Amino acid sequence: MPIPFSTTFGTLASYLEGHIIYKGYFRGEMSKKHILAKYYDWNAEALSAQSGLAGAAGHPGDTGANRENLIKDFISKHAPDRFTCYLGGKIVGLNQPVSKQIDCMVTIDIVPIFKENERSIAVVEAVAMALSVKSWLDKGALFNSLENLSSIPRMTENIIKQTSAIIRENEFKEMEKRIPSLYIFAYRGINPVTLLKHLNEYYDTNPSVPWNRRPRGILVNKEYAIKYSIEEMELENGSKVPPYTYHLSNIKRAPGYALAEIIVELSNIVSYYNDTWIQFYAYLNEAYSL
Repeated sequence: MPIPFSTTFGTLASYLEGHIIYKGYFRGEMSKKHILAKYYDWNAEALSAQSGLAGAAGHPGDTGANRENLIKDFISKHAPDRFTCYLGGKIVGLNQPVSKQIDCMVTIDIVPIFKENERSIAVVEAVAMALSVKSWLDKGALFNSLENLSSIPRMTENIIKQTSAIIRENEFKEMEKRIPSLYIFAYRGINPVTLLKHLNEYYDTNPSVPWNRRPRGILVNKEYAIKYSIEEMELENGSKVPPYTYHLSNIKRAPGYALAEIIVELSNIVSYYNDTWIQFYAYLNEAYSL
């Protein structure tokens, strides 16, 4: 079944309404931008300029690393204090294969972190967000990102019982929906409608990828956002987005949206870790077969 999409701004307004972004901004009130909207817009412009400078040397490896550092620095400056952002790491889960390398991981302060040799390792229960970062998002880059993110171990209820000392009623189901929150962030990309077709193709070919290992958002700085809806959504124009589907929003009039989306999501996630700690001995016992 094709992935439905919408180009209205209602999706953006409804998602951020009641959070930190003035909803009128998404309805064309450009002369009355909220200070936070201005702030995110200018950061998006600055990130775009810095990404251009990052590619000035012309070496693809250096360019990619520099652009990953840009998004890492932005997250580090704006995420709640309990989070730390790392580049180039792998994620482990109990009794599961280790993930492929993840470009950017945001972890919370409840477990040991392993970051020798500029590379980090984290347990999945402590990874709040994982991002794949691309300079240019086309079909090949999209498929690579989807494959890497889908390799992240799942945080199952059995694992949580072994590793988390306090789980409130229905907490696991809520955590499973949101943690880790997965994103693809790109500085530039191909036509969004074409990208949606490629997205359809990937999941038609790989239907076994679980819904919570599909990116919550595919964000192209200053251009567009492709969002994944877990629950049915009604857009401002009255059309409905079915659950477990992607839809498209043009953000050219709200260029800072992609960056705001990341920070708002982290701000929402931090509450899931209140009163929770991880009994790391479960991982230690598995490591040493105890």
